[in-house]
Amino acid sequence: MPDCLGETFTVANQGDADRLTSSPCGNINIRQAEGTLNFTNVTGSWDTITVSNSPGLQVLRFPQSFSLDLLQISDATSLNELSLPRLIGGNISYTENGAYLFNLNPLDLYITNAPKLLALYINATSFGNLELLGLPSVATDDYVPAGVVTALSIQTDSCLNTARLEAVGSFRIVGVVDCNYQFQNLKSVGNFSLVNAANFRTSLLADVDTLGPLLVNESMVLDNEADKAPYPDLAFDRVSQIGKDLNITSYANVNISFGGLTDIGNSLLISNNTNCTLNFDHVSTATNLILLDNADSVLPLFPELETVENVHFRGYIDTSTGPNIFPVLTLARGTVIVEAWNSEFNCSALESLKNENKIHNLVCNGTNNGTSIPSMSSGGHDSLSPGAKAGIGVGSGIFGLGIVVALTWLILHFRRRLKSVETAVLQGTTVNDDKSEKYAPDVNGIQEVDGTGIIREMPDDHLVELHANVPELPEDHLVELHSGAT
Repeated sequence: MPDCLGETFTVANQGDADRLTSSPCGNINIRQAEGTLNFTNVTGSWDTITVSNSPGLQVLRFPQSFSLDLLQISDATSLNELSLPRLIGGNISYTENGAYLFNLNPLDLYITNAPKLLALYINATSFGNLELLGLPSVATDDYVPAGVVTALSIQTDSCLNTARLEAVGSFRIVGVVDCNYQFQNLKSVGNFSLVNAANFRTSLLADVDTLGPLLVNESMVLDNEADKAPYPDLAFDRVSQIGKDLNITSYANVNISFGGLTDIGNSLLISNNTNCTLNFDHVSTATNLILLDNADSVLPLFPELETVENVHFRGYIDTSTGPNIFPVLTLARGTVIVEAWNSEFNCSALESLKNENKIHNLVCNGTNNGTSIPSMSSGGHDSLSPGAKAGIGVGSGIFGLGIVVALTWLILHFRRRLKSVETAVLQGTTVNDDKSEKYAPDVNGIQEVDGTGIIREMPDDHLVELHANVPELPEDHLVELHSGAT
């Protein structure tokens, strides 16, 4: 038999499968297969097995011991059993900070659009990438995920039994309905995403006292854009730390709790939720807190928040414990923006924190407003409310009008006083002229003279300095104008 290392063998029926020997070969490509395929002679090490264009394939078995890097099955719409009971796979181990180590290559398993696959038996506890999309929702103990302990990534839209799962690099659950995931042994996850899940239950993520904390080393996303009704309670109280971001968007009528969360490495973003309650009572550190446009929802309190970079709240602020929404805050290095939808919110406590230099820049549109500071960018929204801007504009207009009125009064008053002085001087000159005798001019002695004798300098004693008394504006006419801007 020729050397088959790295070659690809195409299999369409049982006869093709029987011709494969135990010699290690590269790839098996199953195409246009139907019924049952039993690969009794396949042993050794193989690179990939792919199944495509086989809507009539019902059973696929590999009973012998062998190792495999990749198994990929797509559009096997009649497949109801997949069995690899003696698969030799690699192992993955995770460190506390989320780094992973593995010996050999763990199996990458991709199955899409196999709606009848109810029997899935694979002897593997570690997987590379595990993607199960378009499968029936089952969670039996012998179904493959029940044996998963570690994986680089898992993506599924089915209800899976993850009772033994301890660590995973990325876990994405999308579009599931009426699922209750078991996470009693999960201790570490890189990225966790829950997208468009209806009636998703997480009871074992809430039991922090019994099961201990759960670390999310990268980011966590909860998104419900498909408008599916979630379970009324989403409790993630076991989550103690999130390395980067936590995003919660587009939920309605749900209670979301992160009662055990203490540290957020980057940003907490909560936006476009409706009629939701939120719990972040123990968060002490975060880089950014951005809570925007959550209709009919009271924004959560942060009673243990100590350090933060930037804060932007827009919505209904919880005033049940008074105006100080950050009672133990020690430092907000960037900008704190609070756009309260409830008019009774009082900015005085935040202003006090600013005066103590615990908040470096503050913009607050409640009563007792803080100083307006240019805000950080947030979706193109203005940092000041329309009411605040209107107040500033009206106050500035009144102040300017007052200055114009005062100057006009001074000018008119000065002109009236100057006119009165000039009139008095002219009247005095007229009286003196009337008292002087009037004689006809004597022209008999007129004679022509040299022009040089006509021009001479007038003596100094004929010069009279005219003093204009310009009175000062009486103090009782001064009016202090107050700007309406605050």
